Amino acid sequence: MAGFKTISFPCGTLAKIATVTSGRHVSSAEACNELLAYSMILSCCCYTCCIRRKLRKTLNIKGGWFDDFLSHLMCCYCALVQECREVQIRGIGKTIISPPPFQYMEA
Repeated sequence: MAGFKTISFPCGTLAKIATVTSGRHVSSAEACNELLAYSMILSCCCYTCCIRRKLRKTLNIKGGWFDDFLSHLMCCYCALVQECREVQIRGIGKTIISPPPFQYMEA
């Protein structure tokens, strides 16, 4: 399901990942604007590669910048799906609601 969402709307997936790496809310419009700006100057894989690098640092995942660059150069969508799944597996960026403690009725 994450793959289809990423292919149809990559800015949404990138916004979710950028929110985790930056520590602040990044809207999908902001992520899309940054992607467009970087695609005019360098290439969008450079921008998404930098986000992946920050995600590695934030979540303490081993790997190097060359691997990150190649992942985004060869298949940016696949790399975004990997990052999104990593964020989902770790439960980052979600509000976890715990049920109330067990209650007893006293007579």
